[in-house]
Amino acid sequence: MLRAIDLYSGIGGWTLGLKMAGIKIVKSYEWWSVANETHNNNFGTSTPEIDIRKLDLSELPEGINVVVGSPPCTQFSYANRGGSGDIADGLKDIAKFLDVVQYYKSKGTLKYWAMENIPRVSGILENEIQLGGQLEKYAHLVKENHVFNCANYGLPQRRKRMIAGDFPIKNLNNYKDQFIAPTLGQVMNSFKSDTIVDINYGIKIQKSQLTDHDQEIPLTSEERRINEAQKKYHTVYNKMNFPEDLSTTARTMTATCTRVSRESVVVNAGKDDVRRLSIRERATLQGFPITYQFYGKSYSNRIKMIGNAIPPLLTYFIASAMLGKELKEVNPRKKLKYVHSIPSIPRKPVKPEASAKKYSRSRLFRFSIRPLRFGSGVGFELRNSVTEDTTTWSVRYFHGSSKAIKEIPLKQTLLTQCIKIITEQKPDFNLEASTKSLSTLLKKINGKVLQDAWTHVVEDSESEHPFKLLDMLESISESLITQLKELDYHTIEEFVLSVHKLDSKGANGSTKKVKANAHKIFVGLILGSWVNSNAKSIS
Repeated sequence: MLRAIDLYSGIGGWTLGLKMAGIKIVKSYEWWSVANETHNNNFGTSTPEIDIRKLDLSELPEGINVVVGSPPCTQFSYANRGGSGDIADGLKDIAKFLDVVQYYKSKGTLKYWAMENIPRVSGILENEIQLGGQLEKYAHLVKENHVFNCANYGLPQRRKRMIAGDFPIKNLNNYKDQFIAPTLGQVMNSFKSDTIVDINYGIKIQKSQLTDHDQEIPLTSEERRINEAQKKYHTVYNKMNFPEDLSTTARTMTATCTRVSRESVVVNAGKDDVRRLSIRERATLQGFPITYQFYGKSYSNRIKMIGNAIPPLLTYFIASAMLGKELKEVNPRKKLKYVHSIPSIPRKPVKPEASAKKYSRSRLFRFSIRPLRFGSGVGFELRNSVTEDTTTWSVRYFHGSSKAIKEIPLKQTLLTQCIKIITEQKPDFNLEASTKSLSTLLKKINGKVLQDAWTHVVEDSESEHPFKLLDMLESISESLITQLKELDYHTIEEFVLSVHKLDSKGANGSTKKVKANAHKIFVGLILGSWVNSNAKSIS
């Protein structure tokens, strides 16, 4: 039997996969106490937490044939610090991992190794092992470096992960697309019977034995609106489904998500309600057996642990590849050598997260005006700006590529230019009549009133909620688009391009998008400039 160690082991995604395939885990190493507790309790071990960066190689166990693990991905994630992170710091963990690989290589016992991380690390690793790179001295160790979609290996989640190492990659590729991945809807339905059958492994337990399946209360109307806006009309990122499509595999489970975030997986909960997934649903989508138990001290702890984990279904196939198993030997529902039993150690139930009653006074508001959104990073937004003493609200317009977002100020001078173009072609146009309802609303509110409603300082604040202002901006923009649709297209296009300082003959993406939406952008310039020039109470 091959002997392995698991570095940065988390809650046991690698350990479980290797055990199911038939590789012996000699020792695991993890620094986060709640993750380590879950790992220990599920496998009956008592491994203490350890800072792996300070690990003394001489203290490693002898006779190890396989090294696996998942160094932290935080510093490499695009979600961290606007995508910049501290890559140099993140590389320290990868270097330590490779130090361990080199240690066993020099001992002559190492047969295989595999390291997992987010897809971005594949390119970073490739660059850094080149001549002059920070990991140059490890280049001879890295034989494979690929990104895999876990759904191709039967996981009910489209989770893409980088796997680097030195193991029989051909064997792993032979397993690809040989096992049908369950859909999100099938995973949810699998928990409805009195006898629960694990959709990944075929394990059966009684419903009374199922843990961590308490469902959160449905999202409030405000939470639903925020989630829908974040997913379908985000100011920067591309469109996602809302609610989730139950007829396909789930998108990637994340470690950090709240009731009001783009990352949250939100599903129909019956009638008009929507909810987030339960802890158990998340765990099954990650490939953890229904018998696996989670020991985090809070609901958010367990979500984070599961989101951080590598799916054990993927590691099972990686381990099977190392063992040279043929396809007929690796059906996870029928061929497991190790079936996980429910641990005897008691676990503390945790309550699902509730809706926030109040928010920080500095809570930010940034939402697209939906008829005036033209793809990722290009469109008009309603925003607040919070200082120590005041909160102001305004319409703002951004355009350009995701790496070079630019803003065009919406001021009175721009409004004057737009009105001049309109009156030359449509003398009877009356902007004041078109914005009468908005003028009435703006007389009732101010920056503080809107912020109090947004932060829930005022409990019953529907009439002053910033979403009401946003809804009115959307309604008026649709009306103006219809009223002004007969304006000369070329005149509008030339003006809009000049405002953007773009050449009409340019072939770049920004020019194409602006030209394609010139008429609607013109409406946005009018409405945004009017609001910012006339709504003194909020801007």
